[in-house]
Amino acid sequence: MNLNTDQLDKLKLALINKKKELEKMIASVDAEDPFKDPEAGNRSPSTDTDIREEQGYLNIQAQLKELKSQLKEVDDALDKTISGKYGNCENCGNIIPENRLNLIPWARYCIECDKKMVK
Repeated sequence: MNLNTDQLDKLKLALINKKKELEKMIASVDAEDPFKDPEAGNRSPSTDTDIREEQGYLNIQAQLKELKSQLKEVDDALDKTISGKYGNCENCGNIIPENRLNLIPWARYCIECDKKMVK
């Protein structure tokens, strides 16, 4: 990796901040789960209510899945800062340009490999 200590510290801080942001978002979205509402059991059953709650639950689960996936990528990048593998493309091994890491500190691939994978 060709990042100096200051650059690496700056990117690591960005990763830590993103992790905190994602954890807050996960907690917030999870709290919106209609099936976690203690009042839900006290309401009389209604098909419309059940359908809305089910749809709300499914939407929340989809959001949580995406947020947890992003959190895993951030955690993986933080682990790489410790192991010394941070900033290297997981596909070709080349160095990921600093400007890409500044935009996406959890980037796993260089631009060329990322483009190939999208196709």
